[in-house]
Amino acid sequence: MAAITGNAPYARADGYSTVHSIELSGHRPEVPDRCGVRYGAELTLAVEFTPATNARELRAEVTLTDTLGHTAPVPHGVPPDPAAAGVNCPMAAGERYTYRGLVRTLPANYPRLMSSIRMFREPLHQDLTWTLTDDSGAIAVRVQVPMTFEP
Repeated sequence: MAAITGNAPYARADGYSTVHSIELSGHRPEVPDRCGVRYGAELTLAVEFTPATNARELRAEVTLTDTLGHTAPVPHGVPPDPAAAGVNCPMAAGERYTYRGLVRTLPANYPRLMSSIRMFREPLHQDLTWTLTDDSGAIAVRVQVPMTFEP
């Protein structure tokens, strides 16, 4: 995945679109190499991109992957229809679009699994992945953000 401009230099993107910028809010910017988030916070993402091909439909998905490689969907606040996030279809090749997404993290008192043998007081490192898939199943844009969840 190639590095992208914006306020999240650790974020990476791929897919058949050219990503121009990635902006995050709701995180702790003092964490230099990861997106630091407290449990119960809202994280927003704005991705500016230009697709290389046309798409009649898009579908959004957000997942979390832990340090052991287990991946789970994140249903909290993610509209599956990208039109609700600012990208209207059909999507034309060569046009510039901005996708705006929101993820609500679980509250600190929500039961959660520990990765490996971790104490609950330690930060939990996971990768958050936003994916926009077109009607053919191809990935238009995928943004991966290394996260640290802190108690």
